[in-house]
Amino acid sequence: MGHVLITKNELLVKKDGKKKYRRARKLTVLTHLRDGVEIAEGVTLRDLFRIVSQYKLLKIFISQYSWCRALEEFHAQAEEPMRDEEKDKLEYLEIYWHASVHKWNNETSFDVSVGFHGIGKPERPEDAGPDGKCNYSVSYSPMYELADLPLKLNTDLKIWGPWEGKPPQKVIFEGKKDYCLLDILDAIYWDISFMGGPQDNSEFIEEMKGRVDDIKAGVAKAIPAEEVFKELGMEVPERKEGEYKVVLSPEVVAQFGLNPDDFEGIDMSEENDGLDDDFSS
Repeated sequence: MGHVLITKNELLVKKDGKKKYRRARKLTVLTHLRDGVEIAEGVTLRDLFRIVSQYKLLKIFISQYSWCRALEEFHAQAEEPMRDEEKDKLEYLEIYWHASVHKWNNETSFDVSVGFHGIGKPERPEDAGPDGKCNYSVSYSPMYELADLPLKLNTDLKIWGPWEGKPPQKVIFEGKKDYCLLDILDAIYWDISFMGGPQDNSEFIEEMKGRVDDIKAGVAKAIPAEEVFKELGMEVPERKEGEYKVVLSPEVVAQFGLNPDDFEGIDMSEENDGLDDDFSS
C-alpha cells in the first residue's frame, strides 16, 4: 500500500515508509487506486479532470467502472467559460461518507457509500446546518459551473440507525474514515454521469423545469404523499401546521409500483395561495 497526493497539476504517489513523492506513471497508475489519498489545498474539479486526462488507462477504467461513458465530454464541458455570473451559491465541492442500517422484512442490512455534493450558502436560514452551510446536489449541473470550485474530503463517518417512521433518525456511530483514490474518482464520475452525458443532464433539467411550470400553472396534477404512504402500508409522517407539504407526480407514484389512477390527486391550480410552500417531485 502507498499514499496518493492530488496536487494542482500532478498525481503524486509514494510507498509506505518512503519520504518522497514521485509522479504516478502512466502504465502503473491503476495500481494506486486502493492507496490512501489526500487532496492538496486549492485543487479544483477542473484540476482533477486535467490530471485524469493525462492517464489513458485511468480514463478507460473510470469510464467503465463508474458508468461514465461520456467522460471526455464532461472534461470538455469543464473547460467552457462560465455562463451565469450569479452562480455563487456553492463555496466548494465535498466528498463524503453516507452509512446507514436498514430493516426490511425482518432483515437488517448495512450500507456505506461515498457521495459527492456541493457546500454553500442556504437559500433560507432554516436550511442552514450547525456550521451555517447547506448541502446541494450537483448531479445534473453543467461542469463549467463546478470547474473552479475546490475539492475537499470530509472524513467524518456517521452511521444512521433504521428509519423508525418519523424524525429524527438516530445516529448509532460516529467516527472517522479515510479515502482511497478509487473512492474519490468513483464518487465524482458516477454522480455527474447519473443521467448519462452533459446533453442528457441538460435535457433532464429542462424537463424538470417544464414539469414544475406545469404544476404551478395548474396544468398537471399531483398526488398527496400521504395517500402513497397509506397505500404502501407505511406510517404517514406527521405534518405540523406551517410545515412543507409534499406532493408526488404520477411518474414518481408509478415507481412505487402503484397505479396513479387509484389516487384522486390534487389540482394545484386550486391551491395557488400555498403554491410556493409546496415541494414536488
